Amino acid sequence: MLLLWMLAVYGIADTVSKARVGAPLRRRFPLPDGANGPGPDDLAVTFAHLIRCPKCVGWWVSALLTLLHMGPAEALSALGGGSIVALAVRAVLNGFAGAAVCWFVYVVLHKLGADDL
Repeated sequence: MLLLWMLAVYGIADTVSKARVGAPLRRRFPLPDGANGPGPDDLAVTFAHLIRCPKCVGWWVSALLTLLHMGPAEALSALGGGSIVALAVRAVLNGFAGAAVCWFVYVVLHKLGADDL
């Protein structure tokens, strides 16, 4: 089940951040010409950079999958019950685990000679 979760997180994050299917979402937040990075007051540019990062999208995807009771932190549900605080803690933990999965896949693919991700 954990492998399925890992594949789902990376697949969805990669699709949203890089694939043609996610292009309509990315077009809603265009990057300005010559943007080296977001400015301190420009939230739209910051989001435009984040939506193009598979590792960043992976955090949110895995946190949202917590609502479907998927993720490694679901083993903690017996400890915290069904409270909103327990759900939030599991979502954050799953988010970090999802970002780690996306980073690991990024490193492996980069070492295997894939284009820059």
